[in-house]
Order: sequence, then structure tokens, then C-alpha cells
Amino acid sequence: MKTAKVVADKEVSIWVRDIIVEELKRSGASVITDEAVLDNKATKITIDVLVFYAQAYMRYGGEVTVAVTLTKDNKKIVSEKTYTGKATLGMNWGASSESYQKVLELATEEMLKTLMPDIITAIKS
Repeated sequence: MKTAKVVADKEVSIWVRDIIVEELKRSGASVITDEAVLDNKATKITIDVLVFYAQAYMRYGGEVTVAVTLTKDNKKIVSEKTYTGKATLGMNWGASSESYQKVLELATEEMLKTLMPDIITAIKS
């Protein structure tokens, strides 16, 4: 049974990218999002959003899945590795946009718990 249609206020891939960029910066990495200024010594991170889903039945549920490829010196050091985060959130009393956003943020945080250590290790190697 459909209960509501939820539409993102900006492109999902940009939302996910911005969160990952902030996490990389917090870890001390220098981040360039403009491919035109990258050199071959930089580690290039390609992120494809495979699943970005929220639903509300009795509780809110969300899932975020990305595939990540890391390239360094024109060689793939990580090839399309998949990372998933899932989350649930409180009772659904009114299908609020804030609750949909929060459950997706929580799912993204769960995904980052495995993604970030792998990226940081690959960058440092």
C-alpha cells in the first residue's frame, strides 16, 4: 500500500558525496571534487549510489548502498566494493519528511562505519 511519495530536495548522489567529502576532511585528507585539477598521483574515488531508500510502515526504515572504486596512479586499488548501511527509526505517526531524512542519515552513518576505514587505508597505502 502506497502511503506517501517522498522526493529529495537535491540530487542523491551529491548528498552522499558531500557527506563522504566531509568525513574525509575530518580525517585530515585533502579533497578535490573537480576532476579537471586532479593529477595522476591523487587517489580518485568514484562512488555510485546503488540503493537510497526509505519507507514508513509501523516504523521508518532506510537503506543506503554504494559501490566504491579507488584509482591511484591510473591503477584500480579498490574495484567496485559495495558498502551498505541500514537503519530503523521510531514509530511512524505521520510520515514526516524530517523522519525520512533522519532514517536515511542514520543508514548513511552505518554505511560510513565500514566505508571510511577502507578509504583511509587505501589512501595512505
